[in-house]
Formats: sequence, C-alpha cells, structure tokens
Amino acid sequence: MSTKPFTGGIPFYRAASDRCSGRLARPRHARLARSREEQRAYHQTVVQEIRTEIKEQELLMDRLYDDRLHRLISEDFFRQRWDQLEEKRSQLSRDLARHQHAEGAYMELGSKLIELIAQAPQIFERADPEQRRELVGLLTSNRVLKGRTLEFELRKPFDTLVSAANSENGWGARIRT
Repeated sequence: MSTKPFTGGIPFYRAASDRCSGRLARPRHARLARSREEQRAYHQTVVQEIRTEIKEQELLMDRLYDDRLHRLISEDFFRQRWDQLEEKRSQLSRDLARHQHAEGAYMELGSKLIELIAQAPQIFERADPEQRRELVGLLTSNRVLKGRTLEFELRKPFDTLVSAANSENGWGARIRT
C-alpha cells in the first residue's frame, strides 16, 4: 500500500474521473499492447515447450513399442512403462489445453478492461452513493474525509498502476498518492 495520503485537493469522484478520462486512455492502450506482446511471447514459449515434451513422450513410446516388438523387454515392463509415458503425455496435453484456454481468457479480459477504462468516469458519475462507497472501499484504505476532500491510500495493485501512470504520463502534478 502507498503510505502517502491522497493530497490532490479535489473530491474523489473527480480524481477517479481524471484517472480514467479519454484524453489519458491512449497511454493505457499502449501499456496494454506492451503487456499483450509480453504475454503472447510467454504463451508461445510455454506452448512450444509443452509441444516439445509431448513429442519427446511420443518418441519414447515409439521406442518402447519397438523394443517390445523385438522382444527386448518383457510384457510387464512394457505395460508398466507404457502406462507411465501415457499418463505423462495426457498430463502434458491437459496443460497445453489449459494454456490455450488461458490465451483466449486473457484476450477477453483485456477487451473488457479497455471497455471498463473507457466507461469508468460515466459509471462513477451515474453510480448511486452506495455503489460509489463500494468502489472507494475496493480501491482504497485508510480513508479520511476532510471537508469535501477524501484522503486515502490505494490498495494493491491499484497503487502500482497509479505509480506507473504517474511516472509515464506526468499525472503526479494532478493526482498524488
């Protein structure tokens, strides 16, 4: 958590609106694109490693079968080892399927995040007081109301996001945490 209270001197809803306004959305899209590139590279690396391991398991199974055909190993040893290799191959196939599903889920989440960022000021403005309280509670801790200004500390990971935005976009002059 950030240890410095909010000191921007503007009401919370204005701070939230400024943080999510359209004029500031472009840098967020660039960060999301970089994050997507990093995620894609990681995903491709992991998927390739899993596929390589599956091929290795299949090669071992082929060799095991050849050894059995040439009666170099017993039926019992063949069955025992075959079952081990098959289980490993099945686990790798499940891992591969999970990674492929995660890839789609990541893109869907990113799309929803972009939409939410674009609509955040309007959502906050339309929210009733209870919904605003929930949002403030979700995002902040150690809140103190001084007049019409709310001082607060951002919860993790929101503090990290604001720090990154402050350093990249010069938001520090408008919003301090």
